[in-house]
Amino acid sequence: MARTEQTGKRIGRNVLLVCDRLHEASSPGRAARALQEDLTAHELSPVIALSTAAAHEAIEADPHLQALLLDWDLHQDPSHTQAREVLDALRARNAKLPVFLLATREAAPTSRPR
Repeated sequence: MARTEQTGKRIGRNVLLVCDRLHEASSPGRAARALQEDLTAHELSPVIALSTAAAHEAIEADPHLQALLLDWDLHQDPSHTQAREVLDALRARNAKLPVFLLATREAAPTSRPR
């Protein structure tokens, strides 16, 4: 964990992982679990959200999030409305937090509609 210069206290490196397929016996589920393990191995603290509602709760509850890893196909929604809701909630709290979209090549956005 990182230490602050002034106090020497440890600060968390919480990363919000939003993926509704984490517990599935599927390729996306295995990939999400491997990502969770890698985050932990690199001394990051994954905060897991399996739904849009849980993601909203985590965003509101944890002001120390360092990044968002978001399943772009959250709830297998082809319009990506669920994922966009999570992004909007995050941006309302922190416009500069890094966001990483987890997507298949077919689902990856080429640009965000305005």
